[in-house]
Amino acid sequence: MEIIQSFIYSVSRVKLGLYEQRILLKVIEHAQVVLKGKLVKNMLFRMEHDLDNVKIDLPVRYIMSDGSKHYELIKDAARTLMGRRFEFYDSATKGWYSSPLIYNVAYVQGSGLLSFYVSKMLFDVALDFTKGFCKYDLETALNLSNPHAVRLYALLSGQTKPLIYPIDELKKMFGVEDKYSQTRDFILKIIEPAKKCLDEANCNTFEYNRIRKGNKVIQLQFIPKRVRQETAEELAAKISMRRLVDQEILIVMISYMGFTTKELSAHKVLLNEYCKLPFAQDNIYQIERRFRKKKKSKGYVIAAIRSEVDAWKAIQNTSPETKTK
Repeated sequence: MEIIQSFIYSVSRVKLGLYEQRILLKVIEHAQVVLKGKLVKNMLFRMEHDLDNVKIDLPVRYIMSDGSKHYELIKDAARTLMGRRFEFYDSATKGWYSSPLIYNVAYVQGSGLLSFYVSKMLFDVALDFTKGFCKYDLETALNLSNPHAVRLYALLSGQTKPLIYPIDELKKMFGVEDKYSQTRDFILKIIEPAKKCLDEANCNTFEYNRIRKGNKVIQLQFIPKRVRQETAEELAAKISMRRLVDQEILIVMISYMGFTTKELSAHKVLLNEYCKLPFAQDNIYQIERRFRKKKKSKGYVIAAIRSEVDAWKAIQNTSPETKTK
């Protein structure tokens, strides 16, 4: 699933661990509902939204995609995020803003859900495209094992031209400005492991050049590198899914039920019919709750959707109003 987030959010100054990063990826995914049907390309604007201090219920299995069973790490990540503040400066309004990343966190053992609230301010920044935006694949980002790789992947994946950043700004962006006094150590400990992670993941990655002033490295030039081009069939499948299936339903099925885009493409005709039901968006959440509570398979989900479509068709075929039209 393609994610769109603001450039301002992408370069925000905050130190994040791996699970903290993944939790925030799911927050950005939640914000995608606002973009449904909106054309973002080549537009610099601030997206209006009604996401005011939103509660999010997040299945922990989507954070722990590495197969770990140490759920206490999720609680530790949540505690850390509650203690971290998201800060940014709006040069247009001369305003400084600060807010906890998440708050009012709850995790009930055995529920499989991490619940928390996200402030309106974070969504304001994530949907502020006045400085541009970044595009990247959510599933790829969630499966990366290095938090710095996640940030660089999000920042560079959709770029076509090199980006240059001062070393000091990069250190602040990663929250390590007080840790590495030597630039070579920063590159060795932060940039190189992130690049290695992206290279090994066989996803969009980067090359980089050191820019010097005298003997001192003062900037890094990041050169986006597309490792793998999508095949015509994959591209067509992605485009057709966007056209045929409601984005909110896609988000629920991919993020909360574990479907891949490829799996859903095999049922795109059925899903298109399902999206035409007037109650489809509410109904998909009911199916998701049953799926999670009863620990059903993905086959159960498809069968439930097919049952809803068949039942609706039966009602329409027997309706007197339908027959008189």
